[in-house]
Amino acid sequence: MKRKILLLLVLVIGLWFATDTGGEGEPEGMDSDNNPVEVPSLPETFAPLNNVVEWSLFYEFFVPGDTSEIRLTAALPKTIPDRQEVRWVKCFPRPLRRFTSKSGNEYAEFIFEEPKRRFKVEIQVRAELLRYDLSMAQKRYVDRFFPGDGGDDFLHEEGGIECNAYLIQKAAREIKGQSDIETVRSIYNYVINSLDYCVQDKEQGASYAAQHGEGDCSEYSALFVAMCRANGIPARVVTGYAVIVSETLPKHAWTEVYLRNYGWVPFDPTWGDVEEQWLQEALFETMKPVYIFLKYPGDDEVLQNRQNASIQYRGDKIEMEESVEFEQWDLQRTSLKARLEENVVTTKREVTHGVVGAIVYAEDNPSVIIDSRLLKEGQTIHGVKVIKIHEAAVEFEKDSRRWTQKTGETVPKFWQ
Repeated sequence: MKRKILLLLVLVIGLWFATDTGGEGEPEGMDSDNNPVEVPSLPETFAPLNNVVEWSLFYEFFVPGDTSEIRLTAALPKTIPDRQEVRWVKCFPRPLRRFTSKSGNEYAEFIFEEPKRRFKVEIQVRAELLRYDLSMAQKRYVDRFFPGDGGDDFLHEEGGIECNAYLIQKAAREIKGQSDIETVRSIYNYVINSLDYCVQDKEQGASYAAQHGEGDCSEYSALFVAMCRANGIPARVVTGYAVIVSETLPKHAWTEVYLRNYGWVPFDPTWGDVEEQWLQEALFETMKPVYIFLKYPGDDEVLQNRQNASIQYRGDKIEMEESVEFEQWDLQRTSLKARLEENVVTTKREVTHGVVGAIVYAEDNPSVIIDSRLLKEGQTIHGVKVIKIHEAAVEFEKDSRRWTQKTGETVPKFWQ
Protein backbone atom coordinates (compact mmCIF):
# COMPACT_ATOMS: atom_id res chain seq x y z
CA MET A 1 0.00 0.00 0.00
CA LYS A 2 1.29 3.44 -0.83
CA ARG A 3 2.50 5.56 2.01
CA LYS A 4 0.37 8.68 2.15
CA ILE A 5 1.92 11.58 4.06
CA LEU A 6 -0.15 14.61 4.98
CA LEU A 7 1.95 17.60 5.99
CA LEU A 8 -0.74 20.23 6.16
CA LEU A 9 -2.25 20.99 9.59
CA VAL A 10 -5.82 21.02 8.37
CA LEU A 11 -5.64 19.37 4.97
CA VAL A 12 -8.90 17.50 5.08
CA ILE A 13 -10.81 20.53 6.29
CA GLY A 14 -9.67 22.08 3.03
CA LEU A 15 -12.82 20.50 1.61
CA TRP A 16 -15.73 22.86 1.70
CA PHE A 17 -18.57 21.17 -0.12
CA ALA A 18 -21.03 23.36 1.74
CA THR A 19 -20.03 26.07 -0.74
CA ASP A 20 -21.94 25.94 -4.02
CA THR A 21 -19.79 24.49 -6.82
CA GLY A 22 -22.11 25.48 -9.60
CA GLY A 23 -23.89 22.12 -9.94
CA GLU A 24 -27.00 20.66 -8.40
CA GLY A 25 -27.28 18.15 -5.59
CA GLU A 26 -24.48 16.62 -3.52
CA PRO A 27 -21.01 16.30 -5.08
CA GLU A 28 -19.97 12.82 -6.07
CA GLY A 29 -16.69 10.87 -5.95
CA MET A 30 -15.72 7.50 -7.39
CA ASP A 31 -15.28 4.16 -5.64
CA SER A 32 -12.63 1.52 -6.43
CA ASP A 33 -14.79 0.19 -9.29
CA ASN A 34 -15.10 3.67 -10.80
CA ASN A 35 -18.75 3.98 -9.78
CA PRO A 36 -20.09 7.29 -8.45
CA VAL A 37 -20.52 7.49 -4.68
CA GLU A 38 -21.99 10.26 -2.55
CA VAL A 39 -19.39 12.49 -0.91
CA PRO A 40 -19.95 13.36 2.76
CA SER A 41 -21.00 16.98 3.14
CA LEU A 42 -18.88 19.11 5.46
CA PRO A 43 -19.99 22.08 7.53
CA GLU A 44 -19.88 25.55 6.00
CA THR A 45 -17.25 26.58 8.56
CA PHE A 46 -14.80 24.41 6.60
CA ALA A 47 -15.04 26.85 3.69
CA PRO A 48 -12.79 29.81 4.53
CA LEU A 49 -12.22 32.36 1.81
CA ASN A 50 -9.12 33.90 3.32
CA ASN A 51 -6.48 33.45 5.98
CA VAL A 52 -4.87 36.33 7.87
CA VAL A 53 -1.27 35.35 8.60
CA GLU A 54 1.72 36.89 10.31
CA TRP A 55 5.05 35.15 10.14
CA SER A 56 8.79 35.70 10.47
CA LEU A 57 11.54 34.32 8.26
CA PHE A 58 14.86 33.85 10.01
CA TYR A 59 18.29 33.47 8.42
CA GLU A 60 20.82 32.67 11.14
CA PHE A 61 24.51 32.81 10.30
CA PHE A 62 27.42 30.98 11.91
CA VAL A 63 30.88 32.36 11.07
CA PRO A 64 33.54 30.03 12.52
CA GLY A 65 36.55 31.31 10.57
CA ASP A 66 37.95 34.42 8.94
CA THR A 67 35.18 35.82 6.71
CA SER A 68 35.32 39.45 5.61
CA GLU A 69 31.95 39.83 3.86
CA ILE A 70 28.61 38.05 3.56
CA ARG A 71 25.91 38.85 1.01
CA LEU A 72 22.36 37.50 1.48
CA THR A 73 19.66 37.73 -1.19
CA ALA A 74 16.22 36.60 -0.03
CA ALA A 75 12.95 36.31 -1.94
CA LEU A 76 10.09 38.39 -0.52
CA PRO A 77 6.36 37.76 -0.74
CA LYS A 78 4.38 40.19 -2.89
CA THR A 79 0.72 40.97 -3.53
CA ILE A 80 -0.74 38.74 -6.24
CA PRO A 81 -4.36 39.06 -7.39
CA ASP A 82 -6.50 36.11 -6.27
CA ARG A 83 -3.58 34.66 -4.25
CA GLN A 84 -2.38 36.95 -1.49
CA GLU A 85 -2.44 40.57 -0.30
CA VAL A 86 0.78 41.55 1.46
CA ARG A 87 0.10 44.31 4.01
CA TRP A 88 3.67 44.91 5.14
CA VAL A 89 7.17 43.47 5.06
CA LYS A 90 9.73 44.53 7.69
CA CYS A 91 13.40 43.57 7.55
CA PHE A 92 15.79 43.55 10.52
CA PRO A 93 18.41 44.82 9.98
CA ARG A 94 17.46 47.11 7.11
CA PRO A 95 18.60 45.65 3.77
CA LEU A 96 20.99 47.39 1.43
CA ARG A 97 18.17 47.42 -1.11
CA ARG A 98 14.83 45.92 -2.02
CA PHE A 99 14.27 45.33 -5.70
CA THR A 100 12.02 43.68 -8.27
CA SER A 101 13.45 41.49 -11.03
CA LYS A 102 12.41 41.63 -14.68
CA SER A 103 10.11 38.66 -14.11
CA GLY A 104 8.35 40.41 -11.22
CA ASN A 105 9.83 38.49 -8.29
CA GLU A 106 10.77 40.65 -5.28
CA TYR A 107 13.95 40.40 -3.21
CA ALA A 108 15.89 41.95 -0.34
CA GLU A 109 19.69 42.17 -0.42
CA PHE A 110 21.83 42.39 2.73
CA ILE A 111 25.59 42.90 2.97
CA PHE A 112 27.56 42.35 6.19
CA GLU A 113 31.18 43.44 6.38
CA GLU A 114 33.42 41.93 9.07
CA PRO A 115 30.43 39.95 10.38
CA LYS A 116 30.03 38.74 13.94
CA ARG A 117 30.54 35.07 14.76
CA ARG A 118 26.82 34.60 15.00
CA PHE A 119 24.00 36.86 13.88
CA LYS A 120 20.46 36.69 12.51
CA VAL A 121 18.37 38.35 9.80
CA GLU A 122 14.62 38.54 10.39
CA ILE A 123 11.93 39.31 7.82
CA GLN A 124 8.47 39.91 9.28
CA VAL A 125 5.39 39.70 7.07
CA ARG A 126 1.67 40.27 7.48
CA ALA A 127 -0.57 39.11 4.66
CA GLU A 128 -4.01 37.88 3.78
CA LEU A 129 -3.88 34.58 1.91
CA LEU A 130 -6.81 34.24 -0.47
CA ARG A 131 -8.57 31.04 -1.41
CA TYR A 132 -8.20 30.44 -5.12
CA ASP A 133 -8.60 27.12 -6.92
CA LEU A 134 -10.40 25.58 -9.87
CA SER A 135 -13.83 25.80 -8.25
CA MET A 136 -13.31 29.50 -7.47
CA ALA A 137 -11.98 30.22 -10.96
CA GLN A 138 -15.00 28.55 -12.56
CA LYS A 139 -17.32 30.76 -10.51
CA ARG A 140 -15.42 33.98 -11.00
CA TYR A 141 -14.34 33.82 -14.63
CA VAL A 142 -17.19 32.10 -16.47
CA ASP A 143 -16.69 32.36 -20.24
CA ARG A 144 -13.88 34.88 -19.81
CA PHE A 145 -11.01 34.64 -22.27
CA PHE A 146 -7.48 35.29 -21.04
CA PRO A 147 -5.33 36.38 -23.97
CA GLY A 148 -1.60 35.68 -23.97
CA ASP A 149 -0.35 36.16 -20.40
CA GLY A 150 2.88 34.37 -21.27
CA GLY A 151 1.34 30.91 -21.25
CA ASP A 152 3.33 29.84 -24.30
CA ASP A 153 6.55 30.47 -22.38
CA PHE A 154 5.69 27.53 -20.12
CA LEU A 155 5.41 24.79 -22.73
CA HIS A 156 9.10 24.03 -23.13
CA GLU A 157 11.55 21.76 -21.32
CA GLU A 158 13.75 23.26 -18.60
CA GLY A 159 15.88 22.04 -15.73
CA GLY A 160 13.90 19.51 -13.70
CA ILE A 161 10.89 19.74 -16.05
CA GLU A 162 11.85 17.08 -18.62
CA CYS A 163 8.64 17.18 -20.62
CA ASN A 164 10.36 15.61 -23.66
CA ALA A 165 11.55 12.51 -21.77
CA TYR A 166 10.24 9.25 -23.27
CA LEU A 167 8.41 8.00 -20.15
CA ILE A 168 6.70 11.35 -19.64
CA GLN A 169 5.72 11.70 -23.29
CA LYS A 170 4.35 8.14 -23.37
CA ALA A 171 2.27 8.58 -20.19
CA ALA A 172 1.03 12.00 -21.33
CA ARG A 173 -0.30 10.63 -24.61
CA GLU A 174 -2.15 7.83 -22.88
CA ILE A 175 -4.12 10.05 -20.50
CA LYS A 176 -5.10 12.96 -22.75
CA GLY A 177 -8.73 13.98 -22.13
CA GLN A 178 -11.46 15.61 -24.21
CA SER A 179 -10.74 19.05 -22.70
CA ASP A 180 -7.82 20.71 -20.97
CA ILE A 181 -9.48 20.38 -17.56
CA GLU A 182 -10.12 16.66 -18.13
CA THR A 183 -6.49 16.22 -19.18
CA VAL A 184 -5.21 18.11 -16.14
CA ARG A 185 -7.44 16.03 -13.87
CA SER A 186 -6.08 12.82 -15.41
CA ILE A 187 -2.51 14.03 -14.96
CA TYR A 188 -3.25 14.96 -11.34
CA ASN A 189 -4.57 11.47 -10.62
CA TYR A 190 -1.74 9.82 -12.56
CA VAL A 191 0.95 11.63 -10.54
CA ILE A 192 -0.73 10.80 -7.23
CA ASN A 193 -1.22 7.14 -8.13
CA SER A 194 2.30 6.76 -9.54
CA LEU A 195 4.37 8.33 -6.76
CA ASP A 196 5.09 7.43 -3.16
CA TYR A 197 5.86 10.39 -0.92
CA CYS A 198 9.51 10.23 0.14
CA VAL A 199 11.59 13.21 1.28
CA GLN A 200 14.58 13.80 -1.02
CA ASP A 201 17.92 15.32 -0.05
CA LYS A 202 17.86 17.41 -3.23
CA GLU A 203 15.45 18.24 -6.03
CA GLN A 204 15.41 15.33 -8.46
CA GLY A 205 13.09 16.54 -11.19
CA ALA A 206 10.27 15.07 -13.26
CA SER A 207 12.27 12.39 -15.08
CA TYR A 208 13.55 10.95 -11.80
CA ALA A 209 10.03 10.89 -10.38
CA ALA A 210 8.71 9.09 -13.47
CA GLN A 211 11.46 6.48 -13.34
CA HIS A 212 11.65 5.84 -9.59
CA GLY A 213 8.03 6.46 -8.57
CA GLU A 214 8.91 8.56 -5.54
CA GLY A 215 9.58 12.10 -4.43
CA ASP A 216 8.45 14.94 -2.23
CA CYS A 217 6.53 18.08 -3.17
CA SER A 218 9.26 19.15 -5.63
CA GLU A 219 9.02 15.90 -7.60
CA TYR A 220 5.22 15.73 -7.46
CA SER A 221 5.06 19.28 -8.83
CA ALA A 222 7.78 18.77 -11.44
CA LEU A 223 6.17 15.62 -12.86
CA PHE A 224 2.73 17.23 -12.91
CA VAL A 225 4.05 20.29 -14.76
CA ALA A 226 6.11 18.21 -17.19
CA MET A 227 3.11 16.07 -18.14
CA CYS A 228 0.93 19.15 -18.63
CA ARG A 229 3.52 20.65 -20.95
CA ALA A 230 3.88 17.34 -22.79
CA ASN A 231 0.16 17.62 -23.53
CA GLY A 232 0.50 21.20 -24.78
CA ILE A 233 -0.93 22.80 -21.62
CA PRO A 234 1.16 25.63 -20.09
CA ALA A 235 2.13 24.91 -16.49
CA ARG A 236 4.72 26.06 -13.95
CA VAL A 237 6.03 25.26 -10.48
CA VAL A 238 5.45 27.67 -7.58
CA THR A 239 7.56 27.74 -4.42
CA GLY A 240 7.02 29.31 -1.03
CA TYR A 241 5.79 28.21 2.38
CA ALA A 242 2.70 26.51 3.74
CA VAL A 243 0.98 27.51 6.97
CA ILE A 244 1.49 24.33 8.93
CA VAL A 245 2.44 23.11 12.40
CA SER A 246 5.66 21.24 11.83
CA GLU A 247 9.04 20.69 13.43
CA THR A 248 10.60 21.03 9.97
CA LEU A 249 10.89 24.02 7.68
CA PRO A 250 7.50 24.42 5.96
CA LYS A 251 8.90 25.02 2.47
CA HIS A 252 6.52 23.80 -0.17
CA ALA A 253 6.15 23.51 -3.93
CA TRP A 254 2.89 23.37 -5.85
CA THR A 255 1.80 24.20 -9.39
CA GLU A 256 -0.21 26.50 -11.63
CA VAL A 257 -1.80 25.56 -14.93
CA TYR A 258 -2.87 28.02 -17.62
CA LEU A 259 -6.47 27.32 -18.69
CA ARG A 260 -7.83 29.40 -21.56
CA ASN A 261 -11.08 30.44 -19.89
CA TYR A 262 -9.69 30.92 -16.38
CA GLY A 263 -6.07 32.04 -16.60
CA TRP A 264 -3.49 30.60 -14.18
CA VAL A 265 -5.12 28.17 -11.74
CA PRO A 266 -3.21 26.49 -8.84
CA PHE A 267 -3.16 22.73 -8.17
CA ASP A 268 -1.32 20.79 -5.48
CA PRO A 269 -0.83 17.09 -6.35
CA THR A 270 1.27 16.49 -3.22
CA TRP A 271 -1.53 17.23 -0.78
CA GLY A 272 -4.01 15.50 -3.05
CA ASP A 273 -2.21 12.22 -2.32
CA VAL A 274 -4.71 10.73 0.14
CA GLU A 275 -6.28 7.28 0.54
CA GLU A 276 -9.92 8.22 -0.01
CA GLN A 277 -10.77 8.55 -3.71
CA TRP A 278 -13.59 11.02 -3.13
CA LEU A 279 -11.23 13.19 -1.10
CA GLN A 280 -8.60 13.09 -3.82
CA GLU A 281 -11.19 14.18 -6.38
CA ALA A 282 -12.35 17.04 -4.16
CA LEU A 283 -8.81 18.30 -3.49
CA PHE A 284 -8.27 18.62 -7.23
CA GLU A 285 -10.78 21.47 -7.28
CA THR A 286 -10.34 22.95 -3.80
CA MET A 287 -7.32 24.41 -1.99
CA LYS A 288 -7.34 26.12 1.39
CA PRO A 289 -5.74 29.57 1.70
CA VAL A 290 -2.54 28.33 3.35
CA TYR A 291 -0.09 28.91 0.49
CA ILE A 292 2.49 31.71 0.83
CA PHE A 293 3.75 32.52 -2.64
CA LEU A 294 7.40 33.58 -3.01
CA LYS A 295 8.41 32.99 -6.63
CA TYR A 296 8.28 30.97 -9.82
CA PRO A 297 11.57 29.00 -9.85
CA GLY A 298 11.59 28.66 -13.63
CA ASP A 299 11.39 32.45 -13.94
CA ASP A 300 13.98 33.39 -11.31
CA GLU A 301 16.96 35.09 -12.91
CA VAL A 302 18.23 36.38 -9.55
CA LEU A 303 18.60 33.26 -7.39
CA GLN A 304 18.73 30.98 -10.46
CA ASN A 305 17.59 27.97 -8.47
CA ARG A 306 14.60 26.74 -6.52
CA GLN A 307 15.78 27.99 -3.16
CA ASN A 308 14.23 30.99 -1.44
CA ALA A 309 17.55 32.65 -0.57
CA SER A 310 21.20 32.57 -1.56
CA ILE A 311 24.44 33.59 0.14
CA GLN A 312 27.84 34.68 -1.11
CA TYR A 313 30.86 35.30 1.09
CA ARG A 314 34.54 36.21 1.06
CA GLY A 315 36.82 34.16 3.23
CA ASP A 316 36.28 30.95 5.18
CA LYS A 317 33.17 28.85 4.80
CA ILE A 318 30.09 29.89 6.74
CA GLU A 319 26.83 28.20 7.67
CA MET A 320 23.27 29.53 7.42
CA GLU A 321 20.11 28.08 8.92
CA GLU A 322 16.68 29.07 7.66
CA SER A 323 13.54 28.89 9.81
CA VAL A 324 9.97 30.18 9.89
CA GLU A 325 7.69 31.06 12.80
CA PHE A 326 3.98 31.65 12.27
CA GLU A 327 2.70 34.18 14.77
CA GLN A 328 -0.94 34.13 13.71
CA TRP A 329 -3.20 32.39 11.28
CA ASP A 330 -6.94 32.68 11.12
CA LEU A 331 -8.86 30.44 8.73
CA GLN A 332 -12.04 32.44 8.77
CA ARG A 333 -14.38 34.03 6.25
CA THR A 334 -13.77 37.49 7.65
CA SER A 335 -11.66 39.97 5.70
CA LEU A 336 -8.38 41.41 6.86
CA LYS A 337 -10.05 44.80 7.36
CA ALA A 338 -12.66 43.25 9.63
CA ARG A 339 -10.00 41.46 11.65
CA LEU A 340 -8.05 44.68 12.10
CA GLU A 341 -11.20 46.48 13.22
CA GLU A 342 -11.70 43.79 15.85
CA ASN A 343 -8.20 44.54 17.21
CA VAL A 344 -7.07 40.95 17.00
CA VAL A 345 -4.13 40.31 19.30
CA THR A 346 -1.21 38.42 17.77
CA THR A 347 -0.15 35.41 19.82
CA LYS A 348 2.59 32.93 19.07
CA ARG A 349 1.44 29.36 18.54
CA GLU A 350 3.63 26.63 19.95
CA VAL A 351 4.02 23.22 18.34
CA THR A 352 2.43 20.61 20.59
CA HIS A 353 1.47 16.98 20.31
CA GLY A 354 -2.08 15.72 20.30
CA VAL A 355 -3.80 18.62 18.56
CA VAL A 356 -7.15 17.58 17.05
CA GLY A 357 -7.09 19.55 13.81
CA ALA A 358 -10.42 18.39 12.43
CA ILE A 359 -12.99 15.60 12.48
CA VAL A 360 -14.31 14.23 9.20
CA TYR A 361 -17.37 12.40 10.42
CA ALA A 362 -19.18 9.62 8.61
CA GLU A 363 -21.03 6.90 10.52
CA ASP A 364 -19.35 4.03 8.71
CA ASN A 365 -15.85 5.48 8.28
CA PRO A 366 -15.00 8.52 10.44
CA SER A 367 -11.54 10.12 10.39
CA VAL A 368 -9.65 12.60 12.53
CA ILE A 369 -6.60 14.76 11.90
CA ILE A 370 -4.03 14.64 14.72
CA ASP A 371 -0.85 16.69 14.25
CA SER A 372 -1.47 16.78 10.47
CA ARG A 373 -1.98 12.98 10.22
CA LEU A 374 -5.26 11.45 9.06
CA LEU A 375 -6.24 8.64 11.44
CA LYS A 376 -8.99 6.04 11.76
CA GLU A 377 -10.41 4.35 14.85
CA GLY A 378 -7.94 1.85 16.27
CA GLN A 379 -4.84 3.61 14.94
CA THR A 380 -2.10 4.98 17.23
CA ILE A 381 -0.07 8.19 17.25
CA HIS A 382 2.57 9.22 19.84
CA GLY A 383 1.64 6.10 21.80
CA VAL A 384 -2.00 7.22 22.05
CA LYS A 385 -4.75 5.08 20.53
CA VAL A 386 -7.82 6.50 18.79
CA ILE A 387 -10.70 4.60 20.42
CA LYS A 388 -13.82 6.27 19.07
CA ILE A 389 -14.45 9.19 16.71
CA HIS A 390 -17.67 11.03 17.44
CA GLU A 391 -19.20 13.88 15.47
CA ALA A 392 -17.82 16.55 17.80
CA ALA A 393 -15.15 14.79 19.87
CA VAL A 394 -12.63 11.94 19.91
CA GLU A 395 -11.98 9.31 22.60
CA PHE A 396 -8.34 8.39 23.25
CA GLU A 397 -6.51 5.82 25.37
CA LYS A 398 -2.96 5.59 26.69
CA ASP A 399 -1.61 3.42 29.49
CA SER A 400 -5.16 2.30 30.43
CA ARG A 401 -6.29 5.93 30.78
CA ARG A 402 -9.11 7.26 28.61
CA TRP A 403 -10.14 10.80 27.84
CA THR A 404 -12.12 12.82 25.28
CA GLN A 405 -10.99 15.84 23.25
CA LYS A 406 -12.88 18.27 21.06
CA THR A 407 -11.44 20.05 18.04
CA GLY A 408 -9.07 22.83 19.14
CA GLU A 409 -9.37 21.88 22.83
CA THR A 410 -6.37 22.22 25.14
CA VAL A 411 -4.14 19.16 24.90
CA PRO A 412 -4.30 17.00 28.07
CA LYS A 413 -1.12 16.01 29.88
CA PHE A 414 -1.62 12.38 28.79
CA TRP A 415 -0.01 13.19 25.43
CA GLN A 416 3.27 14.16 27.07
